[in-house]
Amino acid sequence: MSKTRVTIVAVVAVLAAILGGVLVASSGGQASGGGDIGNAQLSKLQNEGARIIDVRTVGEFEAGHIPGAENVPIDQLTSVATTW
Repeated sequence: MSKTRVTIVAVVAVLAAILGGVLVASSGGQASGGGDIGNAQLSKLQNEGARIIDVRTVGEFEAGHIPGAENVPIDQLTSVATTW
């Protein structure tokens, strides 16, 4: 898998995890859609070299994040992604 594809997969995985949490919270605990990944799959992606990009604000990231994740706030994602 190319480095760019791994990075994109990682960003999508993080977004799916964030949105999955929002969907679960807003639906009374019932997940309403696919796309979530588990800890094992996340670990596998990281072991394969995936970069986990957390697109939340700096404050949200500092409050808690996936170990090894990088913080790139969503409003900076496009400009930072062009440098990868």
